[in-house]
Amino acid sequence: MDRNFLGKEILHFLNETHKATLTSIHNPIYLPLASANFDLFKKSLRLAVDKKFISPGWHSSQMEIIVSIGREIGSWLKKTKSPKC
Repeated sequence: MDRNFLGKEILHFLNETHKATLTSIHNPIYLPLASANFDLFKKSLRLAVDKKFISPGWHSSQMEIIVSIGREIGSWLKKTKSPKC
């Protein structure tokens, strides 16, 4: 796996989600973390830590924030999904 590519993907994801977090809170139609991408990102981030591409300290502090935002958005989605007929 290419370190530069993984690093760029992580930074791109963080830039997009952090920039959009307040928008998400005030506009529930736009939910940047409420998708399969969030799970894929978590796996990529853990892999990056395992391969020592990023430090565990960064992982634990950033991951805590990201996971809490993801959980919050996930709970919004459960509340807003319409029942299937």
